[in-house]
Amino acid sequence: MSPSTTSNAGTSSSPLLAFGALLRLSLATTAAADIVAGAVFASRGTCAWTELVRPVIGSLCVYHGGMALNDWADRAQDARTRAQRPIPSGRIRAGTALALALVLLAGGPLLAGSWALGAVALLAALYDVAGRGAWRGPVLLGLCRAGNLSAGMLAVGAFESQGAWLAAGYGAYVFLVSRLGRMEDGDEARIGQRPRALLLAAGACQLVPLGFALVPTAPIAALRVGWLALSTRAWPRPKIMQSMGVALRLLLFYSASVAWAGGGPWVGLAILGVGYPLAWGLRQVFPPS
Repeated sequence: MSPSTTSNAGTSSSPLLAFGALLRLSLATTAAADIVAGAVFASRGTCAWTELVRPVIGSLCVYHGGMALNDWADRAQDARTRAQRPIPSGRIRAGTALALALVLLAGGPLLAGSWALGAVALLAALYDVAGRGAWRGPVLLGLCRAGNLSAGMLAVGAFESQGAWLAAGYGAYVFLVSRLGRMEDGDEARIGQRPRALLLAAGACQLVPLGFALVPTAPIAALRVGWLALSTRAWPRPKIMQSMGVALRLLLFYSASVAWAGGGPWVGLAILGVGYPLAWGLRQVFPPS
């Protein structure tokens, strides 16, 4: 799809495309992968797929509800800087977006019967309305991701110390990448080489699953992040944005590593083999705004 087509899709008057952009449907794969990976690890690959339907749907509700609430909270700023987004463009009313966000954030944990997802929903809502600080925001996002992975483990009734370490590694990875994102609008001279340090630390987080099994996906992801950090000399805004995009796409690698470490190599490969093409396809229909 050409850039012009993508732009047109992002600003189309179609209600389906507008709500898809509001909910960031193109980002759904990582939220679902967290639940699957956590459940496979906790059950050592013995969980039934039927056990995961409600937790996966619940996680998607929370994730996309958080995205809708984020746009509602940012609607005034978006009107000045991102007028093409669904709310400031008038394609979706602010009240409609808020109602949808609240229904999804409340309904997801109830549907899944998961207190862990309830905690994630509360953290996501706190981030959306009051968590935009340079440190507070990344901490809340890291806790959300760690909680989502933990919700998958708890969905099969098991959460042990090994799972806690994996969740902590995942949360730390998201925290570091989010800290990198906070530097997008900073002065290059002041930023210095801090992005390199953040990326190297994030790469180390990708290696956490190696403490439980020899999983090839972990070093692949770590090397990708490490190479990006070491091969970059200057950190202007476009380079920081590109680096953050690469790091976010590697979220699926962490989930794949967790599943693999739990004795589910085929599940890990499926997370990558299905997750990446699905995410790409969704981006063509519902480009992130």
